[in-house]
Amino acid sequence: MGSAAVIIQKLDPRPRKRHHWKAKRMRGYKREFIELALELGVLRFGEFTLKSGRISPYFFNAGLFNTGYAAAKLGRFYAAAI
Repeated sequence: MGSAAVIIQKLDPRPRKRHHWKAKRMRGYKREFIELALELGVLRFGEFTLKSGRISPYFFNAGLFNTGYAAAKLGRFYAAAI
């Protein structure tokens, strides 16, 4: 399992139904999106207290997608998704 897939699994730890003959793979643009978020510090892991007071094991700060490079990459990911 690639590093991006492990991160996705951490974000959504619900058990998945997997058929041993047909395991789904994450599409390339999804993996690249996670890698970009990690590279730019948009996605961080740790212990974060949310405004609601709840504790979260990760924090996603979309405001850090604040460069032309990041906007161009996000546009490509969005186009690949639709």
